[in-house]
Order: sequence, then C-alpha cells, then structure tokens
Amino acid sequence: MNFLSTISVYIVVIIHIVFVSIKVNPYDSDDENKLLIGREDSDQRNSTRKNSKSMIKKLSFKTSKHSSHRKVAVRRPSYNYGNCIMNIKLYLGERKIYKSIYYTIWRDFDYKHYWINNYADYKLRIIFQIIHHINIIRLIHGVCPLQEDDYLDALAQTYANELTKRGIFFRDSNNYSKKYGIIEGASLFSQLTAIVSRMYDEKNHYNFYLNFGTPMTSHFTQLVWKSTRSIGIGVLKKNEIFTIVLFFYPKGNIFGEYKKNVFKKQISWKKTMI
Repeated sequence: MNFLSTISVYIVVIIHIVFVSIKVNPYDSDDENKLLIGREDSDQRNSTRKNSKSMIKKLSFKTSKHSSHRKVAVRRPSYNYGNCIMNIKLYLGERKIYKSIYYTIWRDFDYKHYWINNYADYKLRIIFQIIHHINIIRLIHGVCPLQEDDYLDALAQTYANELTKRGIFFRDSNNYSKKYGIIEGASLFSQLTAIVSRMYDEKNHYNFYLNFGTPMTSHFTQLVWKSTRSIGIGVLKKNEIFTIVLFFYPKGNIFGEYKKNVFKKQISWKKTMI
C-alpha cells in the first residue's frame, strides 16, 4: 500500500507540473514583463551575498499575538478585517519593492539553506511567504488581506497528511469542501516558491465581463474572493515531494456570486514602486 501511495503521489506531481506549465506564460504572473527568478541565478545571488541582513529583519509585517508560528522567528499580519487598509506599501513595511510581486516576496528566500539545515523552519517560512504572496495579490485586486487561522491550519495539515498517505485513493470523507474552499497540490521543494504565481496565472482565462467561474480559473478566483477572510495551510514532505493544502473560509467560487467577489486589478504594481 505504501508503494502504491508513493507511486500515486508522483503521478499527481507529474500531472500538476505538466498541466500547470501549459497555462503559465514565461513572464512573471504579475503582468510585469520581468522573467521569474531563475533558480540558478537565485542560487548564485544567495551564495555570493555577504553581510546581508537576516530574513527576519526584512519581514516587517505586523505581529499577531496568537501566531501558531511563534516558535520560529517569522511573523504574520493581524488585521481587523472590517477596517483593513488597502495600502501595499504599508502592508510590506520596510521590505523593498521590486519590479514584480514574485521578486518582492521571494527574492531573499534561500530555499536551499533552509531545506538543508532545518526542514521545520523551512516549512513554516514557506507557509508565511505563501500567505503574504496571496495577500499582496488580494490588495492589487481591491480586497482585504486574509488572516491566518490556527483552526484552518490544523484542518489543512490533517487533510495534507491524509492526501499524502492515500494518494489517488484519497476521498474527502469529512466533506470539508462543502464548508471550506480547498486548494491542493504537489510540488518539488525547489518549485514551491512558484505555487501562488501558478494559481494567479489562471486570471488569464477569467472573463471579467461574464463573471462566471470555470475549473480553469477556480484557483485564481478563490485567491481573490472578496468574502473570504481566513486561510489555513498544511504542508507535508514525502521523499522529495511536498503536498500542500490551502483551506479558505468562507469558501469562494459560489455560483452567482462572482460579480460581487472577483474584481479586476485595482492597483498597478508599477505605480506602487513610485
């Protein structure tokens, strides 16, 4: 059974990479004509960078008093959702803004260092970065950032554990999808930094005039769904493959509700740099 589960996970990864690659254009998914950071180029910068500030000092987001990640030195935002401030520069704090969202969020993430030295820390930092990548995209589309929720984290982690264990035999026996928006995927560790960009690229298939969701755009529409307020993330490594699960509440992709919840870009990233 373990052998079959392992094979099924590999099949899921291959299918995910092949089909996602078809939809992803060679440019940054943020519509700024800059290529995504090449891994070799990124590795070279990381290995030659000297006397750089630590990643912790660069992450200047507001701190939550009840962070589930407080055991490591990364911080997450805390918002009064009803009074969120739609200001990207304020959200980023002291972090430098580059020519693309991807580069701004992931530039200083040395995935090889964290992977080799401390997997637990790597996992929490991946979760932290993914949430902020999603929140910047939400701000650009004129909706409030999501708040990480401990309960959703636990649900997502349990879901990821079972999905990894059972592979293609997995079934949502608890019917979580009836209450929560769920995004699941699998990736090699070196490609996890691109997971949000790949989901965001689905916007190229969304028709903002018809305001109608399809399976080809469901990840994008859930990311920017206005009524969604909370997020939880589960991550599990098996061999060289990561299973990642995102839980959203309230769930998005509700039939007839797209016009009220999915908006065009309200903010130009280029103007944010000014």
